[in-house]
Parts: sequence; structure tokens; C-alpha cells
Amino acid sequence: MKNKFQINLSETLSFSRDELYSKKSFKFDMTLLSKQWLFLDHASNYNREQTAKTYYIFSHKILVKKLKNVFSCIILSKNLVEQNCVNPSILNEFRFYAHKKAIIIKEIEGLLFVTFNAQDAIDFDVIEQDITPLMRWHGIQKAKVAFKKSYSIQANWKSVTENLLECYHCYANHPEMCSVAIHPTITSTDSYKHVMTGVEVWKKWQSSTDAMGYPLKERTNIDYLSPQFHVIYRSPINVQHKSHSRDKSLLAPLMGSYKESDYGETFGYIGPLTLFSMPNDYAYVLRVNPMSNCKTVVDLCWLVDEKAEENKDFKLDKLIWYWDSTVAQDKIAIERAHKGTSSRFYSPGKYTKLEEESARFAIWYRKFRSDGHAL
Repeated sequence: MKNKFQINLSETLSFSRDELYSKKSFKFDMTLLSKQWLFLDHASNYNREQTAKTYYIFSHKILVKKLKNVFSCIILSKNLVEQNCVNPSILNEFRFYAHKKAIIIKEIEGLLFVTFNAQDAIDFDVIEQDITPLMRWHGIQKAKVAFKKSYSIQANWKSVTENLLECYHCYANHPEMCSVAIHPTITSTDSYKHVMTGVEVWKKWQSSTDAMGYPLKERTNIDYLSPQFHVIYRSPINVQHKSHSRDKSLLAPLMGSYKESDYGETFGYIGPLTLFSMPNDYAYVLRVNPMSNCKTVVDLCWLVDEKAEENKDFKLDKLIWYWDSTVAQDKIAIERAHKGTSSRFYSPGKYTKLEEESARFAIWYRKFRSDGHAL
């Protein structure tokens, strides 16, 4: 029997008003997302024994504690503690506020991932096996947090993820990104001349990177049949661009196993809520954090080598410039789209061929909604 989701991507419609604004849909979303694994933090923030921190995830305030290399996590009721001011000794006082379904944390090469439904959580083993080699090569285990920042976006989380998965809008919205990266010549236009320019840079980069003995990993697409899709691949930044900098130079000391720059980066996403970008000298992780049907917080985290010192080895404003400017521009675009889709005259249209990943995401979402996996 033919799977009904094996369909023509060009016929896939973007999200409807009901999918974006219905409180019933959002309730379903939270059940679905509670089983996903999403980025929480980096383990370097827990270097001291008995460190405890609080986070706001899915509008819940959660307390995370590390004791003897084991992470524990519970949901706190509101107004009991102040953010990031929790004394580890009070942890047991809040045990009775824990959620009925346990929260668990996994550490993968220093990256902490959390799920809100331990009983029905997605199997993380396949994802872990796939991402670990490149995370290890990049030295993420021996990194530290350089900076964190959050953007509050007045839009549904699906609109945010949909935007992050395509670059059709990049030439119009992201001049900083397009001044650095080569990928918009492929992802933002179907111009034969532009596409071939990007393809040639990609081929030359693969050849030179392979000659250096550095890892290569081909790009794949979102598997909309997977309960938690993931994508990880390596690609060139641009000709002679060592990092995401204005002047093509490195922004921080080389990380992990890199002895010299290969002018590339590792890029990908883990499910619909976590995106990462890792040039040779730093790493960037973005978390899509749904708060309500019309509000999403996007949490950004920059990592550098554990020995790197600010103002000596890297300048913070230069380090965050590329992705911070990109997300600030995305916020404007997404909120404008939100106003449009909230109109009673709005009707969803078909995705273009340059929005294939967004189309695959929409299919994935509808598949698991239809299958009732999250109900």
C-alpha cells in the first residue's frame, strides 16, 4: 500500500490558520514536542559540583541539578525560586512539584538535551550515533559558553521553524549572511549561473578538505517518516572564508581536531527545535522554545574552546555578528508573516522548490498529528 505521505512536495501547502492559531492545535503540539529531544545547555555551565540552574522551557520553569556527573531535572511551580539563583540544598523541598511524567537529560559530547516525557520519549540512539563523530571532531566536549541571547517572537513556533529550514528569503532579508556564505547561491535562487558558482565552490572545498584528512559528510533531507528527524552535514563557508567574519579571518582559536582552517562548517538540526552551525573556531546552537500558540522564544548559544579568553582570543561582538544579525532579521520577517497569516482572508499556499525542507517539516508535522503518535 502506498504511504499517503509519499507525495509531491510541490503540492504541499503551508500551515493553515487552525494549525497556527488554534489552542487545540497548540495543546497537541506540546504533547508532540514533549517527546522530542531539544538542546538545553552546555555541560561547562555545570563544572562545579552540585551546580543547579533554572530554565524556562515550553513555558515551564525547570530546575536542573548535577550531582556526581548525573543530571536530575524537575518542574517547579511558579514564583518559588528566582531564575539562576537556586541553592542546591533546597532541591528536595520541591520534589513534590515534579511533573507526573519524568524529565530526563542526555549529554552528548558536552551538549545537554532534554525531553519532557521520559516514558514515551523518542529513541535518541540513532541521532546520537550520527552526530557524535563530528561533534567529537569539533571538540564540543572541551568547549565553554561564550554568550547567550534570546529573542521573543510573536508567532507560532511552526512559523519560526519553517523560516529556519529554508533560505529562499536570504537574499532579500540577510545581507550580512549573503556577504559571507556561498550557500545562498544554491539555496536562495534557481539561477543556473548562481547555482553553478556554488556547486563549483562546494566541489573544490570537498577535494581540498578530503586532502587535509578532515571529515566530510554529505547533506541529506528531513526524513518526514522519522519520529524525530535530524540532519547533519559539512559544507564550505565560502572561498577563503575561515569563519563567519566580515574579513574572512578566524573569530576565535581553532577547536577540536582542526590544525588549520578548511574554510568549512558543520551544520544541521535535531528535530524541529534545535539548529546548529559549527565553523572551525566556534559553535552556535539555536533552540526554538514554544511558549504559547502565538509566542515563541528563540534561545541562542555561542561556544568557543574552553581555553579561549574574551578580548584576548576573541571579540564577542565579532563572534556573534553573523548569527545575531540573521536571527534579528528573521524575527522581523516572521512577525510580519504572522500578521498576514492571522488575517481571516489568509489562505495557505504551496511551498516553492527552494522551500523543500519547510515542506518536509510540514509533512512530518501532519503525519504525526494524523497518526496520533502524540495523542
